[in-house]
Amino acid sequence: MNQSTKQVVVCTIVLIVLFGTYYNSRQITRLKPLLSDHDLPSTSGRAKSRNGRKNGGISNSKEFMRRHRASCLKARKNTVPPSLFGKLPRPFINLGFPKMGTSSLHAFFECGGYKSHHFACGKDAITKRKISCAKCISNSISASKPPLALCEEADMYAQMDNGTFFPQTELLHQLHEGYPQATFFLTFRNMTKWYHSLSHWPPRPRGPHMDERLQKLDITGFPKGKGKNEEEFTEWYCNHVLRVRELIENSDHHLIEVDIEDESTAQSMGDLFGISQGCWGHANVNLNIHPDANTSEVQVSKRQVKLLKRTQDDEVSSNEDQNSKDEYAYEEYNDLDEGYGAYDGGIKEEQKYDKGIQFSASCFSARNDTVAPSMYHKLPRPFINLGFPKMGTTSLQAFFKCGGYTSYHYTCGNPKRLCSDCIQESVRRGLPPLGRCNEADVYTQLDNGRYFPQIELLEEFFKGYPQATFFLTFRNMENWYQSLSNWPPNRTKHYPLTKRFLGTNITGLPKDLGNDISAFSTWHCNHVKRVRSLISNYPSHSLVEIDIEDPTVGDYLAKVFGIGKSCLGRKNVHAQQLQPDRFLTQNIPQNYMVGSQSFR
Repeated sequence: MNQSTKQVVVCTIVLIVLFGTYYNSRQITRLKPLLSDHDLPSTSGRAKSRNGRKNGGISNSKEFMRRHRASCLKARKNTVPPSLFGKLPRPFINLGFPKMGTSSLHAFFECGGYKSHHFACGKDAITKRKISCAKCISNSISASKPPLALCEEADMYAQMDNGTFFPQTELLHQLHEGYPQATFFLTFRNMTKWYHSLSHWPPRPRGPHMDERLQKLDITGFPKGKGKNEEEFTEWYCNHVLRVRELIENSDHHLIEVDIEDESTAQSMGDLFGISQGCWGHANVNLNIHPDANTSEVQVSKRQVKLLKRTQDDEVSSNEDQNSKDEYAYEEYNDLDEGYGAYDGGIKEEQKYDKGIQFSASCFSARNDTVAPSMYHKLPRPFINLGFPKMGTTSLQAFFKCGGYTSYHYTCGNPKRLCSDCIQESVRRGLPPLGRCNEADVYTQLDNGRYFPQIELLEEFFKGYPQATFFLTFRNMENWYQSLSNWPPNRTKHYPLTKRFLGTNITGLPKDLGNDISAFSTWHCNHVKRVRSLISNYPSHSLVEIDIEDPTVGDYLAKVFGIGKSCLGRKNVHAQQLQPDRFLTQNIPQNYMVGSQSFR
């Protein structure tokens, strides 16, 4: 080989080596944003992007915050052209942080008829227990699948993190690449309020609270030890917003930025998605820091109500408080088996009644502040009573009939057409529950004494009639149990309503529950709790609660509906046995039907 040939070979080898080095460096640069803090040896050596921020990291420069604070802490409006209103592609994925309206987003889309996940994304295939979105996302990545591949499919994913693992930061690029048509969300709120909310959630005075837990983690952009003050949380959030915006700007994705404290948000969200503005409301409100919150306008989770009840007991022992940490674990934190975020309204069949039940509990008392005065005389129809028999269903029908409304009780139009029958037919045909029933303004008794649509199809009523006004009726439990035990009149006492109900195996009232006042009271209490919990997840609905034995109930109903209080009277009274001194001209005994039988 001559000298010139050797020089050519050496030059070729040098070029190959240089090209290989360049190519590898480009590949490393392209992949680095996909790595989380846990994948990197340290954050100090991470390459900086062109704007000076570390990829996914957090800038320590006060100058940086001074330059970006105004833009990164304010939601941008008009990020979606009007031509796409009502047409934005799914899935909808919220990239925002906890305590920034995640529950409100979830409730808004559920109210609008979308399937939405918040914190929990389905059930484990083997154990059938609920699993957090964070866990199924982690499982998806481990299986080399897109982040949501092993999660239950939904239209909206309102909260993906579980308080310890944050897919919206650690897997931002995977979400971006795995769902090229997705619509992303960022939620905003005042930073001082957000930090205050983090440092008081969950509502337990002794803590630990969310800010303390986050300090112990090592999250991208929020390394361990950060989070000692509002400024450090603000900087973390600001960096995240800028990172998301930068990613979206170079893609075909749409980004919806939502200020949950802006009064115009209800209208803008309604316009964007074609959902009623009434579906937007604040959910998961912390009553410890908002004690004056109107619970008819905001939503409070079932778990938080339990927590709040505990914190109000000044005499709770330190041992009891320690135990409560496991029993009432945070919604956002550990990968719990049940009770995530917005309550799903389910009834546990294994739940047993409490022999020592106290009738002073809130589930036995009607609330008279569930309807805002601005809605008086304006509540939307249909009016649907979700209460139980012998709790004023006939009196309710008579009240509305007297007021000029079309009102059905037990039968829906045709005297032989039971409401329960046409409801079951509707559901079999894939229609809303009342789809095959005659139309009316008011439905005061849905059940037939054996089948209870107000229990078995409760969620179908909420979803099928998003503007409906629901009712719950209340009375003294001892009076109610006595009424059930002695109804129908003029018949043998060997088969009263109490025995009929227990022989039917109704959800929440299994056959072996027991025929005593405690069993029936627990059944009623659980139903009230379930209805109230669901109402908190469907803000477009109103719930009217009525104590039929309250002497002021006539005034209250007259005020809410504009019907004379004289239209309300107690009907279906068992005159001979329970109230022998009552005049039949004032109280009207009527037929009660179970199945095809009528009793007089």
